[in-house]
Amino acid sequence: MRGLAAAVLVLALTGAAWLGWQEVLRRHHLTLLPPTLGVTDRLAAFEVAAGWGPGGNESGLILYRMPDALAALLASGEPPAADGLAWQATPFVAEGSSDGALGPCAGDACARIDRFFWRYGHGVELPQDVEEMVDQALRTAGNRVGMTRSGLVLLIPNEKRVVYAYAG
Repeated sequence: MRGLAAAVLVLALTGAAWLGWQEVLRRHHLTLLPPTLGVTDRLAAFEVAAGWGPGGNESGLILYRMPDALAALLASGEPPAADGLAWQATPFVAEGSSDGALGPCAGDACARIDRFFWRYGHGVELPQDVEEMVDQALRTAGNRVGMTRSGLVLLIPNEKRVVYAYAG
């Protein structure tokens, strides 16, 4: 009986630690976006880490729910204020990227999120529906892209999604 109680205690403590870590990650992921966007709900995170310390490499894509107020602002044609972030309308062509990392855009060779990951970091395994949504958003009009010092912010009002991708 004591063994069973000890096992239950270990499982409970492990579960509590895991839940606590998930909350720390959720809060961290919310800090990656400019607070003026008003995003408060992370839907999914797809992250890969290779190595650690100096020379380590992390790449990831965080998917957020777009707040109604932000969607309404984008529907009006206004880019949101975002702490000095310069927005570019889609289809997105990365300035000076003649190697096709995110542009220039030419048919099916248009911007793709996997090119962003492989240019600056390494690949991230994404569910097919998420990868297709992001690629389509980069290629079609009506969305906004902003490059930060550490990543890419993509606003997709038709899907009510905000994407943050980073690599490096």
